[in-house]
Amino acid sequence: VGFSHLVDEATNVTELQILEKRDPHYAVRIKRMAELNDAQQDMVAYCLNKSHFFKTMGDKWKVWGDLLYATQVTGSAIVPVLIGVLGSFDSAFVDAGIRVLAIVLSLAAAICAALEGVYSYRLRGQVRRGFGDNLNDLFQSFETLSGPLFDPTCSARRESKPAQRPGEGSFVMPDLSHIPRAVLRAQLDHLD
Repeated sequence: VGFSHLVDEATNVTELQILEKRDPHYAVRIKRMAELNDAQQDMVAYCLNKSHFFKTMGDKWKVWGDLLYATQVTGSAIVPVLIGVLGSFDSAFVDAGIRVLAIVLSLAAAICAALEGVYSYRLRGQVRRGFGDNLNDLFQSFETLSGPLFDPTCSARRESKPAQRPGEGSFVMPDLSHIPRAVLRAQLDHLD
């Protein structure tokens, strides 16, 4: 009830059962929390499964980003050297091969730079890995009832600021007095 989305309807496998197969030591730690019912244990297992997913995917994204970056740097370093040795050989075939290799490496470096620049694989990987680490830290704090979320006597809790609503204190209304009202009205009408 309320957590039915955590059970795979086709196989009737719960998140806790998935966790038992992947990380049995975490599943045992969850089962030791006697005050949790089955649905609550499943929810905690779901958080740990998500933590694993984010960490794994974050590492994969970062590896892709590192590969793109390494290809970019290597290609960018080798191309000028290849251009410099053009004409040093007495064979037109070797010069043509070096020229083609320089073009291919230059294109590969440019494509890798563009892909990493647009998709930010390394940064996204780090962010996803951070999500996974934060979920894991949340589980550790929940299990030990420590930290600012689960321990009312935690010093970090007393020192932290009260939570703000989204946008509260972060928005400054710009001065619109120098913009003609007709232009403002036209813009607002356009938004509707």
